[in-house]
Amino acid sequence: MLLYLPYVDPLTILRADLQIKGLDMSGIGWLFIIIILATVIGGLYMLRKTANKMPIGDEQMKRIKARQAELEAQERREKQQD
Repeated sequence: MLLYLPYVDPLTILRADLQIKGLDMSGIGWLFIIIILATVIGGLYMLRKTANKMPIGDEQMKRIKARQAELEAQERREKQQD
């Protein structure tokens, strides 16, 4: 024996649950939620899409390494003085 269950829309269940709790959302409320989610997801997608690596040239990398070595040497001198 097959049991046929009627199709129940999940949105209908959610609306009924919200109405039981006294939080009735009208269509405009759902529209705002959809717009906000689309804006956030679209913004994150655009940020990911436009992000690119900034290549560092050899000369600039040498200056960074030299500055880092200089700062480390200065920190060692300060620790020895203390």
